[in-house]
Amino acid sequence: SQYGGLKNEGATCYLNSVLQTIFHLRALRQAIYATPTAAATTPATAAATTPATAAATTPTTTGQRKSVALALQRLFCRLQAHTGQGKAMSGVELLDSFGWDSDDVLLQQDVGEFVNMLFEKIEDAMKSSPLHKFISLTFGFRYEMVDTIHEPQNEEQKAWVLRRAKDDDPAQFPLIVHEISELNSVSAWAEYKNEPEIIEDYNTSADFEEIEKELKVAQEKGDVTKIQKFEAILADQLASVNGKGHGRVCLLRHTRFCSLPPVLLINLARIQFDPTIGATVKRHGRFEFDEFLDLTSSCVEGSIDEAHPPTYRLFSVIVHSGVSAQVGHYYCFLRPELRKGSNDAMWYKFDDDQVWPCGPEEALQANYGGDSGVGRMRSAYYLVYIRESDIESTLHPSDVTVPSHVSDSMGDAGLTSLRQTISVLLPHQAATHAATSAATRESHAGEGEVSVSEIVRVRGAMVQVTVPDMQECTVSKLISLLNVQFMASGTNQLTDMPSAQEWFGEWFPPIYEQFEDAEGILRTQAVEDVDRTDRCYEPDLLLCLTQLGNHEIWSVLSGEDGIGKLNSQFLWRLEWIDVSEFAFYTKVYHLDYTPTGSERHGDPFLLNAYFDESVLTVKRRLCVTMSLEWEDVSQWTFIWVRHGVRNRHQIDDDDPVVGSDQRELLRSYQLVLIHPRADDGPEARDFRSPGSNLPQNAGIKIYSQ
Repeated sequence: SQYGGLKNEGATCYLNSVLQTIFHLRALRQAIYATPTAAATTPATAAATTPATAAATTPTTTGQRKSVALALQRLFCRLQAHTGQGKAMSGVELLDSFGWDSDDVLLQQDVGEFVNMLFEKIEDAMKSSPLHKFISLTFGFRYEMVDTIHEPQNEEQKAWVLRRAKDDDPAQFPLIVHEISELNSVSAWAEYKNEPEIIEDYNTSADFEEIEKELKVAQEKGDVTKIQKFEAILADQLASVNGKGHGRVCLLRHTRFCSLPPVLLINLARIQFDPTIGATVKRHGRFEFDEFLDLTSSCVEGSIDEAHPPTYRLFSVIVHSGVSAQVGHYYCFLRPELRKGSNDAMWYKFDDDQVWPCGPEEALQANYGGDSGVGRMRSAYYLVYIRESDIESTLHPSDVTVPSHVSDSMGDAGLTSLRQTISVLLPHQAATHAATSAATRESHAGEGEVSVSEIVRVRGAMVQVTVPDMQECTVSKLISLLNVQFMASGTNQLTDMPSAQEWFGEWFPPIYEQFEDAEGILRTQAVEDVDRTDRCYEPDLLLCLTQLGNHEIWSVLSGEDGIGKLNSQFLWRLEWIDVSEFAFYTKVYHLDYTPTGSERHGDPFLLNAYFDESVLTVKRRLCVTMSLEWEDVSQWTFIWVRHGVRNRHQIDDDDPVVGSDQRELLRSYQLVLIHPRADDGPEARDFRSPGSNLPQNAGIKIYSQ
């Protein structure tokens, strides 16, 4: 199709159907373009939006939330620019202007309720402009109720009439049809509404009696001004055909349109609340609608403008497909090129990002609904009719140009995804800066024990951060957002690196020296037994983001790596790594052998170590930096495992974890820690996964695919 679709951002099919209808009402699009808008200064992480202001200026930059009017202008600008290309656009920017996040778009809303909400926001944006009455003049209608006495007994009763309508009464929209089950078509509903309603035991003297009471109160108080006022009202009332009224009688109430709009919105209220079951239900009964709708007989006599007779043509059909009110799918049928006096315009089906031409049967008859068969699955829910005399001005206005301030802003691509609040576990941090003394370390060196009583560390404290645009967010941007949040709360920045003392826990890496081998090639070797007092080893630390699932680390990202493709239902954790020349890091998971095989458990982590460093040194450091007990860690067995190959390489305490000449291990193998029992590994600390209902004291819930 030449027309572009709209991407479904979760469960936004209802919204896409409404937006396509509004966009192709070109007069409304023109008015939205003409609505004064300005750059919104509300950050995208805030919970509310500010509607358009009076001045038109350059719109916002990425990261700021735009007003609803400006977001609509930009979305329509993209749709208009790509007309003829059939390209689908994203409505994320508009969703964000509503204050919605990634969870809100997963909740399907009622089309009728959404139309009311959207038009209310558009009206708010137009308030301070000459367009402040545009919505009510384009879509609003007014009723007049005319009461007469049923079976009058005399000429005075025949003459009595009460009209209930004022020019300043607010216009109404949409027209809501509740009688889906009782009637079978829009035309039948119009005839039904023409029938008078019988009002039993109505006091026709109520207004006169109320004025008499007010006059009596004014007389008792001696309020001359009010006495004169109410006496004049009573005199006018007595002089009218209604006089004092005729007491309590039976009335006939005729409800008619006293004004009708150029565009008539009709909500076929198929989804309604059923008090017997305490839930909303969908009514599937067959309900027909025609291409032409004549409301002449439904208008007050003498109210019809000869230039605009109340005859309408069908323009849009919004369909709900699904057997229940809770689930289903919305799409719409439109005739964008409808012309006055012509019936050649093609129908198009707009189904999210897919648009294609179709016949009138698919747009009309196929959506009448029914209690069985295909009709039960799909039925029209919302209809848009255009008055025949207003088709050209509504669908083909002379000038639908994009405002310069909007077109100038289109270099800003806008949001590509909605704000999303994610949970992140912080890296391993020291709660106190005290470290084990050298004397303490030396006193246990022979046994391999390390005292951890003087260092209290916190692993896995959870924070929540709102990301404005997940698709554009990198690890660096995520860390910056967290730092802003930290500083706002008066705490240190997340990027405050651990000191060398905290990082190594006094178990420093080897000293590396260069030498020439027998062939004269310059090589590097580790020398552990040297005096380090005059040598200061400073790690080159980098904060990275890990994603965990099924008790292992799946991904390690850093710097400008994007996080948009990560699954937010899994656990995310920030970890420090040393990227200096002789350092390496590797993903580690814990394994426990059972009678039936083996199973992963515990808290996976990134192991930071150094080439040619012994397993024993790494174990000692882990005890200090991760607050583990030596009694447990000393029993761990380190094994390099190659996935998909029955190839294992066990390393003993005196062996290097990775020798200088074994770097291929890091590329092809996975480091596994074998436990004699499952409860001696790092435990999963308190964390509530976004997709989990576990209380925090239940520990980490790590999902596998």
